Amino acid sequence: MLPSLLFLLSVNFALNTACRDDFERFIGYTIADRLVSYIIRQEKSKVGNDFFRSCHQSCQDDSRCFVYTLHLQRLECAQYSYLSGNDADLFRRHLKSDHDSIVFRKTCLLSMPSNFKHYLDQLSAGVPSCGFMWRYDVVPKMSVRLDYIAGVRRVESMSMCETLCTTEKRFQCRSAIFNYVTKNCHLSKYDRRSMPFDFHEGRAEQIYLENQCHYHRYRECDVSEQHGIASALAPSQTKVTDQKACKRACLENNKFLCRSYVFDPISGLCRFGPDDTYITVLLPSSSARMTPYRQINECMDIVVFCEHHHITAHFRSNNVFDGKVLSLNSSSGCQFNVDKRFDFNVTIPLDKTIRCGISPVASGIVSTLIKLQYHDIVWTTKDRFYRLICNYTPRRNSIDNFVDVSVPKNRMEAAKEVSHYREPVSNRMPAAYMRIVDNNGVLVSEAEEGQPLFIEINLQAENRSGKNFFVTDCVAYEKNKKTLLIDERGCPTNRSIMDEFYQTKWGFKGSSQRARFWGIPLHDQKRININCNVNFCLRDCPSVRIDYRFVYSPFK
Repeated sequence: MLPSLLFLLSVNFALNTACRDDFERFIGYTIADRLVSYIIRQEKSKVGNDFFRSCHQSCQDDSRCFVYTLHLQRLECAQYSYLSGNDADLFRRHLKSDHDSIVFRKTCLLSMPSNFKHYLDQLSAGVPSCGFMWRYDVVPKMSVRLDYIAGVRRVESMSMCETLCTTEKRFQCRSAIFNYVTKNCHLSKYDRRSMPFDFHEGRAEQIYLENQCHYHRYRECDVSEQHGIASALAPSQTKVTDQKACKRACLENNKFLCRSYVFDPISGLCRFGPDDTYITVLLPSSSARMTPYRQINECMDIVVFCEHHHITAHFRSNNVFDGKVLSLNSSSGCQFNVDKRFDFNVTIPLDKTIRCGISPVASGIVSTLIKLQYHDIVWTTKDRFYRLICNYTPRRNSIDNFVDVSVPKNRMEAAKEVSHYREPVSNRMPAAYMRIVDNNGVLVSEAEEGQPLFIEINLQAENRSGKNFFVTDCVAYEKNKKTLLIDERGCPTNRSIMDEFYQTKWGFKGSSQRARFWGIPLHDQKRININCNVNFCLRDCPSVRIDYRFVYSPFK
């Protein structure tokens, strides 16, 4: 009997630790009047921003609070204890339509399914933390077109359907449809914004669950002028200098997925919130004041990779792109079809025979103009143009290091990391670091005079992109004295002190080079600081050509 009791205890512990409190949001609803006896706290505020956040935080911290409502006109917060039938399948019976109210319900995203093995698998995977004030927008009696459903599972509750969408690994689950009668959970790659024409009124037993936890933060987004009540729903505000800063505050906030904002140039107040026309169109007529505001529409971020033989652009959008990508002034071989993708790559070869519109800008710099065309034949105002620019001239990244030649009282670090160099076309230079090592590759921070050493230069592990590099302009500093070890061509100035750099056999795809270092005569200083320039090449690096007539070597 004892082993079974221990097993039961461990299962209960897993249930408690695996459950994470999240919130669902029902906009345009409030709690039925018959449940007024369940209210544990009710307060009003004259400050909309504090009113929302304080109500949310106090409910989140109070284990007795399971539901809270916000009344936007009265600025009233009401918190409810555990409701009879608080399970999501029955909770909808406690709701009534109210155009000026929002309901937030606590939910635990790991309910116990009938398949216990599957439950254990979910426990091991865990529910990723979102950090937003609520995880799902819930819209009863709505659905998306089943043609765009990516997966269907039978589950026991709406919370388990939300869990499956949250933990889906095969694709980004943007929404789910749960059926109270059949218990089917339909997961979808799309939502009402990415496929607006396929979002429609569903059956009475269906409920639309929209995942708010999109982990990519977009930098470039289109904005449209709107007029409505979305700004009245805005829960956050801050002081900014202008319209552009207000948009940036909206996109960078970490409390919810921001979709609209309004800036008052007189007060400098920026108010922003999660609602837009896709949400307000479903609400009943509201008494909230209609005002102009700006709405975040399609976002498109681009990263450009300048490779040896081609230019690659990675596009990521919050809306589906279904159309063509054309390289202007090019042959038909530089046209690409994209079929309903949120992110995709476009590769433009540099081979002149293919004629992909590659044109020189300056010495070592080339560019190409590409177009995202949303219709197969017709050019529209929605089409986007991007100029991709790549710089193929060598760039320098200066790094330094030192070696102590006497035993210090305290050991010191021998490597110093250098920050990234970022090209304006998002072509990032890898970070390099220098080590001083012995014959066995062991790091040396203190050495004796005459001890044979190696100066080793490596690329950071996360930056091993296959880019070639060569080393120039190595200088040893000793107090006020400067000694040139490697010149601007990569040639050693005195082989009795230092050899040229060569590729190590154990380096990862050109990520490590080292040079033999015998040291230099010291005077009154006991530390040598060494500085080198690391030059990165996106194509083949120039070979080091040493004129031995001008290099002193005792080994000749």
